[in-house]
Amino acid sequence: DMVSPLDGFSQLTLDAGVNPDIVDATGQLYGLQTIVAKYEFSSGKDDSISYWLGILPGGGVRFAVYTDNSGMGSYSGYHVDTPGGMITPGQFQHVTGVWKGGTDIAVYVDGQPAGGSGAQDGNGGTLIADSSTAVTLGRVEGYSGAPQFHFGGIIDEVEIFDRALSPTEIQAIVDE
Repeated sequence: DMVSPLDGFSQLTLDAGVNPDIVDATGQLYGLQTIVAKYEFSSGKDDSISYWLGILPGGGVRFAVYTDNSGMGSYSGYHVDTPGGMITPGQFQHVTGVWKGGTDIAVYVDGQPAGGSGAQDGNGGTLIADSSTAVTLGRVEGYSGAPQFHFGGIIDEVEIFDRALSPTEIQAIVDE
């Protein structure tokens, strides 16, 4: 049986429960903390990133999808950054990233829209880029030659969907 590579989708939803120890991870590269990703960015490697969902310094959330990963440092896709203060250290919250295509990309926290507007990176595109990179929880692979963007805390019940979940479906997961 062929195992799905978990990329190549025209829509995407990532979701997880998170309980971070901190939101300002100033001791690590860019202060980013990965929740779930299919992302490797190491020197001289192309075709290695598909998506990333994680916490920004200050407690915002970033959800990014990559539609063209063929050139080092010149990736295309879409992302959204929520305002800060969305994630609170020491408490469980549910985080969802939804990409319906193009700049229609959003983050939900505990089932509610978290704000921020979708932006296009590079040439855009219509399908999540294929990559041989493994899906990882709590870190990305190979950034500057070693795993990076580590998550401090608990990540629970991660899900990856090849479609955009509706707000009602997201709320049903939060309410479980």
